[in-house]
Amino acid sequence: MMAPSEAVGARAIAASVDAHNAAIAADTGRCCTALRRIEGSVAEMVAVLDKMKSRCAPFVFYHRVRPFLNGWKNWNGTIVLGRTGLDVSDLCGGSAAQSSLFATLDAVLGIEHKGDSAAFLRDMRSYMPQGHRDFVRLIGSSRALPTFVASLKEQQGDTDSLASALEKAIQAVRAFRSRHIQFVTLYIVQQAGRERERGTGGTSVLPFLQHVRNETTM
Repeated sequence: MMAPSEAVGARAIAASVDAHNAAIAADTGRCCTALRRIEGSVAEMVAVLDKMKSRCAPFVFYHRVRPFLNGWKNWNGTIVLGRTGLDVSDLCGGSAAQSSLFATLDAVLGIEHKGDSAAFLRDMRSYMPQGHRDFVRLIGSSRALPTFVASLKEQQGDTDSLASALEKAIQAVRAFRSRHIQFVTLYIVQQAGRERERGTGGTSVLPFLQHVRNETTM
């Protein structure tokens, strides 16, 4: 369901650009409008994700779909038929961390990740198209929106509406990540039983996702 969710979330990318540009222009009203659009778009993504329960059983996903998403991270001696001299042992499987959508939201909203989670998320950018990587890096390096909010506070301006809109947008992202954890628990952890399940990106799935979710704050 990530593809339909990201199709809905594309509107959040456009809104993120608007929020970023409005912050550079010091346009509080336009910033608030863009942040409300981000909040609404991410909320729609949660609604789309919820449809997975009625369209794909956890057993079917885990045993028939997920094996094709696992990748080869931390495997040894993997051989690709028809190719010689090709080392694919360090290739990760499909991961939500490879999505430039959430990398953009983190960057524009000023959501910071630290430690192992930050290192992993940076590594996953190598799976994004070059243009996406450059875009995320450009947005993140400027920190236009959080800097604008901080500058208004220093000037003792009326930041209530802007700060509230930013907080709600961040909470929408946090809510999506919480729902994602619920789905991972149902579709992966519970299906794995006593096996030590890892994410398709090679992480310890629940601790990593919970850490990223907990860092989703102002």
